[in-house]
Amino acid sequence: MKELLSALPLDSVEDILSNVYSEEEKTSIPELEEVIENLESPSDIFDSLTQSDSLTDKIYKKDDKEEFIFPKVDEKAKSWLEKDKNKTVEHVGNIGDLTSAYHKENLKQHTALVVKNLSKENIDSKRKGLSLLTALMHDIGRKYTTQTSQQEKSSTDERFKIGDEVTGQLIAPEQETISLYDSSVF
Repeated sequence: MKELLSALPLDSVEDILSNVYSEEEKTSIPELEEVIENLESPSDIFDSLTQSDSLTDKIYKKDDKEEFIFPKVDEKAKSWLEKDKNKTVEHVGNIGDLTSAYHKENLKQHTALVVKNLSKENIDSKRKGLSLLTALMHDIGRKYTTQTSQQEKSSTDERFKIGDEVTGQLIAPEQETISLYDSSVF
């Protein structure tokens, strides 16, 4: 996917749209109209954040307890001195687990917090529904891109250990790095 996107001349929103849609289609996006017509209820979307589905079952292996094993990120050691520095093991748990230094809650709890906090903001009533829907869906792909990093979890919670070994923090490297825009813009 990254190779495909990086091959496109995507310097602006106009370039992106021109590479995807014809001139006539730019004013209305038929694919989105179809999505909106078939959109599940917000509660169903919310519930799906921590539920496995056919895609998660294909992406992740399970252990003997039927818990998901989140593969380790392929991080290269910077030097031979760092080679044995980090001995974290893969996180084993549930779809929607979040265990980075920033998140102690699961994906569903995190999304609920984002929606709740945004709902308190003074947003134009025409945009409030769209804003809340965006908050609901802001991490929708995370359950499909989660991997175990080399960085140890900062928690002492027993679920972050396998035997005497500490598991790595969960991250979503693809979700966090893929952008249609040049990263120097940010």
